[in-house]
Amino acid sequence: MKIAFISFYSGHVPRGVEVLVHELASRFAKNNEVTVFQAGPAKTNAKYKTVEISVDVDWKHPETKNQASRRLGLDYWSLKVMEFTKKVLDELDKDTEIIFCLNGEWAVFLCRLWSWKHKAKLVVGGFSGPGWTDRLNLFFHPDAFVALTDFQKKWAQKNSIGVRVEKIPNGVDVSVFNPDVKPIKTNLPRPIFLCVAAFENNKQIDKTIKAVAGLEKGSLLLIGVGSLENELTELGKNLLPGRFKIEKVFEERASYYATCDVFTMTPISAESFGMV
Repeated sequence: MKIAFISFYSGHVPRGVEVLVHELASRFAKNNEVTVFQAGPAKTNAKYKTVEISVDVDWKHPETKNQASRRLGLDYWSLKVMEFTKKVLDELDKDTEIIFCLNGEWAVFLCRLWSWKHKAKLVVGGFSGPGWTDRLNLFFHPDAFVALTDFQKKWAQKNSIGVRVEKIPNGVDVSVFNPDVKPIKTNLPRPIFLCVAAFENNKQIDKTIKAVAGLEKGSLLLIGVGSLENELTELGKNLLPGRFKIEKVFEERASYYATCDVFTMTPISAESFGMV
């Protein structure tokens, strides 16, 4: 089959959805013709075809705080996704059979129109989580909506009419994450709490820092990147002197999981089921 993944942030942001795109595309490429359309450069030695779509983007531009603008899809990032998706659909082979759209709202709307016209199937993942974005995605009536949990599946069925909803939880690659992984060495006092998340407001990492600071013992290890890095670094050093560390690792992440005692992430309620 001819399958296309449309993922604006791939190649620039190594977060959950982008990791998922790479993993799924790699596996599907064994028996299908797979192309990943993204705004960033291709992964080295990828088993699938990558098409980099050029879009003039300020990757340090902050997320909008204007909820009205965000919901209307008129904020900076929504408009960039729309520009990107239009360019993708101009290049997409007309005989593409399945489109996996990994960005919401404008992207799903435009892909829905294209797929109707060219008789392709549109699949949307519920990675945004129960909330406004996925309500819109369901409203555009994809051929399939993938929920990650039973709760999300029931929510999606309740908020859609006639949309096929399937639950497919995130998987774990046991060749990477397993009991034989050698932990990293660290001088942080135990127990070590591990939080892996984007340094953005919706992950509420500031609350995690304050929670660990309220304990009599224990350290916090943060892994991630994002616009709040400086703010979180200052907060951690002030509240957890000698008990706080930030790392930017991706390939060795399993070793960091193996060295810690407790995993924690407390995002906003709309979080679906984080890849971390």
